[in-house]
Amino acid sequence: MGTFAWSRVMSFAFRHACRVALTLVVLVLVPMVARADDPATFIALGPLYYDSSTFIDKSGHQQPSGCDFQKRGESLYVQQRLSTDDSLRLSTEYDDISCGGVSTRGLNDIEVDYLHGVSGPAHPTEFSIEGSLIIPPGYSIAANPRLGLGRPGAELGTIYSATFKAGDRYGYVTSAVNVRGYTGYPAPQLLTNLTVGLNVTSKLLVYESYYGTTHLGAGGVLTNIGLNPTVNSSYNSYYLSENVAYALSPHTSLAVGYQALLGGWNTGIGSTLQAGVWLRF
Repeated sequence: MGTFAWSRVMSFAFRHACRVALTLVVLVLVPMVARADDPATFIALGPLYYDSSTFIDKSGHQQPSGCDFQKRGESLYVQQRLSTDDSLRLSTEYDDISCGGVSTRGLNDIEVDYLHGVSGPAHPTEFSIEGSLIIPPGYSIAANPRLGLGRPGAELGTIYSATFKAGDRYGYVTSAVNVRGYTGYPAPQLLTNLTVGLNVTSKLLVYESYYGTTHLGAGGVLTNIGLNPTVNSSYNSYYLSENVAYALSPHTSLAVGYQALLGGWNTGIGSTLQAGVWLRF
């Protein structure tokens, strides 16, 4: 498997709709269920850039957004192993968004996740139960463009992970199904993701991820949708990302990835480029 135990990681950022609304920063892999030999702390941070100038409307037709929406941000993700079965995670972004010269900047939603593994350490496959809270830090929903949805939310779901061998190389598969709900809006969401990764060498990991968000209702009334094409009361979005990560040492890795919209409904058409540094200790 190699020094860096790549098969015991799962994709970060955009497992859920809040990350979709914030630009979908999909590029960090982190330990899903901690083991006794895993580092207790994992930190991932780095810049991201998102751009969108077109929109899929409620009829499924592409429309111009009216301006070039851009997002530049710094993402932060921290996971702390509490025991062999339990982990606590925190993630957020500081974003600078603009559309046609008008800009807004500030700290975006904070997400706190708790994971509990339900498979034993000797099992070749693993399941985890995940619960999350989404906490807006107080940014103005009257701003235009607005940073995010600005609504508290909660999420519950399950995660599956397995390893495989391809020739003399090892890889992994992770998938998750979650349901997320907000207060007021947007509509409840079914969140799905699937990631397949392969250790090309003992230090180089290549992985591809799919992320889906499907609305489960009308979503209530969202005032001031404004210039952010990813903020809507009810929407579908489906993304695919290609990523690579290179381990500089047992404690430090570099990652880069590109993500683009495959399809959707009532959402912006855009792509994300992100780089990151992973730290384990």
